Amino acid sequence: MSKFLNPSTIFLFLLTLVVVLMSFWQIQINFENTDLVDKNQTVEMRVVDSRKGFFGATIWYVWHENRVWMAEAQDNLQIGREYKVLTTKQIFSSKNEKDNYELSLGVVGKLKIQKVIATNFNCDWLCLFIKETKTFKLSLGRIYDQSFCHDWYFVVQFLAPKTLCSDVSALSKGLILGGSDDFSKEAKDDLKRVGIIHIVVVSGFQVGLLASFLEYFGTHGKVGRYWRFGLVILGLILMVVFVGFQPPVLRSIFSLLLARASLLFFGRKLETYRGLIYSAIIMLLINPFYLLSPSFQLSFLASFGLVVSLDSDFIKTSFLKNLTEILIATVFTFLFTMPVIANLAGKISVVSLITNLVILPIIPILSGLNLLIFIPFLGQIFAALVAVIQSLMVFLIHDVSTNFPPLEISEFSEIEVAVYYFLLIIASFLGKKYLKFGGSKKVT
Repeated sequence: MSKFLNPSTIFLFLLTLVVVLMSFWQIQINFENTDLVDKNQTVEMRVVDSRKGFFGATIWYVWHENRVWMAEAQDNLQIGREYKVLTTKQIFSSKNEKDNYELSLGVVGKLKIQKVIATNFNCDWLCLFIKETKTFKLSLGRIYDQSFCHDWYFVVQFLAPKTLCSDVSALSKGLILGGSDDFSKEAKDDLKRVGIIHIVVVSGFQVGLLASFLEYFGTHGKVGRYWRFGLVILGLILMVVFVGFQPPVLRSIFSLLLARASLLFFGRKLETYRGLIYSAIIMLLINPFYLLSPSFQLSFLASFGLVVSLDSDFIKTSFLKNLTEILIATVFTFLFTMPVIANLAGKISVVSLITNLVILPIIPILSGLNLLIFIPFLGQIFAALVAVIQSLMVFLIHDVSTNFPPLEISEFSEIEVAVYYFLLIIASFLGKKYLKFGGSKKVT
């Protein structure tokens, strides 16, 4: 615990507190300015993304005045194109819980498009890049749909007869592409009640996998270490463009780049908890509304839980010790994220800890198998294996959610949250000291 009580660390925590308070202040300012609506404006915008909303309606995301806006339109817009439209502009408000998700992703408000005045049919390089990125992402999603709703549909129906094949496919999309939009409402509710909604996001595993691949490629290509670092940065930027500005992705990227930069330019290893705090500070300075994002909260709490509970390097330990630490890591991940999950769902299954112990350790393996599905010809073999595992997983999640009574939990107050995490952190340090779990090696 002494490393957390030295002057530099105390200063770092105070700096974090200041940034958090500043973020709350900016959120409060937004809260007080809720009726800012500009009607019947003619604006120029570029369509950058889209997703399906409730009842099948398409929700567009557009770039306007150097900001991202949500747009509603009767016309079928094209990804990447520039438009001149007549619209009503409305700023999102932090007092409206439905707007918090969009604010946490950097979306500042909504454009209610009344009429498309003109369209730029000249698709420039940026238009082509946005369009091809979206097309490629949709193509990967269709590969999963084809695998689980056609090629191996009989496997899904045999192992999980009451499960929609689209939910099995949605699990793959969540692990590789990020997001839970493709899940049915019932499946999404099951994930919340069981307390594992956070598994369907691109996380540190995928970020680390990409960075390791690029490092390996650069090393064997005789690329200098500074150019390798640049290659990793470029690859991670493209990853953000591809999967979106999801808080867990950004947290993992900032932590990884800070650790690599510290080692490369200063010859010093950056302790994990410092990288975690630095990345939180950077993200909140960029967008204070990340504080309102459950995925931001879950990502940092889960990572902090690992930092305070374990000090070991998994790769260098024996299998038995590694297995023990995986179980410890899973327990602490659940305990540190439990208040957020409980507040998010309003209830949590009494066996959710056991479910987490069963499911969380295989998520990295499952993510790797889902990537192998894209290999020509051989990918079908991996698709069959994934169909078996994910069908059983979705069936298990639904069975636990349905047949085991949820534990009703009222929303945690600020004082209860503070007391809970204070006691949990103390317990983790005492466990490392007296129960001897975690090892002696520092995480780097």
